[in-house]
Amino acid sequence: MNQIVRSQELPHCSRCGGDHLLTTAVMPQKDTFGQPIHLELCKICDANQPAAASLIRFFTDGGGHDTSRSAEGAQLLMEWTKEGMAAHGWYWAKKRHRVSTEARPTELRGLGQRAPPADCAQPGNRADTAE
Repeated sequence: MNQIVRSQELPHCSRCGGDHLLTTAVMPQKDTFGQPIHLELCKICDANQPAAASLIRFFTDGGGHDTSRSAEGAQLLMEWTKEGMAAHGWYWAKKRHRVSTEARPTELRGLGQRAPPADCAQPGNRADTAE
C-alpha cells in the first residue's frame, strides 16, 4: 500500500547535508541491494538535472500554491519521478493485457541486477518500453 505523509519539516539533504530539500519521497520499489529508494528534490544538488530543475522552478515560482497550475505541477512531478527512478535503473512502461490490445495504466518497472518482481519488464524486452 502506498501512502503520503505530510510534514512541516524535511530532513537535510542526504547528498549535500544542506537544508535545501523541497520534497522527499520513498518509492514503493527497492534498489538492487533491497533498500528503499529515496528520491530527494534539493535546490542545490538537483539544479542541473532537467526534470528536477523544472520542478524546482515550479515550486520557487509559487506554483505549488496556485491551484490553476495543478496539471503543470502533476506533469513536472511525474517527469522528476521518472528522472530520479531512472538513476536507480527503473523506467515507466505500459503493462499489456494478453486478452486486450489496450494498454493498462503506466507502471514502474525495474531493471536491476536482482531478479525483477513478477510484473517487471525484462531487460531487452522493448515491447513493454514506453516512450
